[in-house]
Amino acid sequence: MQRKSLALLLLIAVVGAVIFFISRPAGHRSGNGNYLPPDTATMNTAKPVVRIYLENSGSMDGFVTLNTQFKNALGHLIAKADGYYDDTKIFFVNDDIYDAPICQDLNNFVLNLNTNSMKVGHTGSSDINHIFKQLLDHTQGDTVSVLVSDCIYDVDNVGNLLSAAASSTTGTFMKAIRKYQDKGKEFGVIFMQMESLFQGYHYEGNMPMMYYGKRPY
Repeated sequence: MQRKSLALLLLIAVVGAVIFFISRPAGHRSGNGNYLPPDTATMNTAKPVVRIYLENSGSMDGFVTLNTQFKNALGHLIAKADGYYDDTKIFFVNDDIYDAPICQDLNNFVLNLNTNSMKVGHTGSSDINHIFKQLLDHTQGDTVSVLVSDCIYDVDNVGNLLSAAASSTTGTFMKAIRKYQDKGKEFGVIFMQMESLFQGYHYEGNMPMMYYGKRPY
């Protein structure tokens, strides 16, 4: 089985990403047709709920075996979100969404994150389109959903199936955009490509290969 990183999603070229899914009230048109943004006073005082989803398929294990840049960045993200917003929660995601019962104190989440604590749910599942759909379905109202993933397409025949998988991704996001537009809301997606030291298995064909070095996520 050949595994390829996500190369193009909508109009943003990435290899791996931290992905933010954000919904908010839509702007509107004034009487003369000019676009007016959402009420800035409301936007400034609103504090959305934050949901952080860590993909924990086997290809992510190599990011947590050492004291890596991945851990540092994730720890910083959790601390900032938990310190500022009133409702921040962390989940693992693979074939389904699972609570991340590593510790009660979110600030200690990364300290307890390792290959054993990552083994929650069906970690052999790496269907990135299914993961996208789950998060889009769970992003409601004033929710900021953050997906941390290496964004790998797990396909058998790269030449024939990679393009189809990418088209499926585009369709999934277009449906989400239309859903929010129909409700009079705006929906945004932000991609952040990052890189970290990695020590673990990656795949060449259907063969797991040990790798040590930098990898994107």
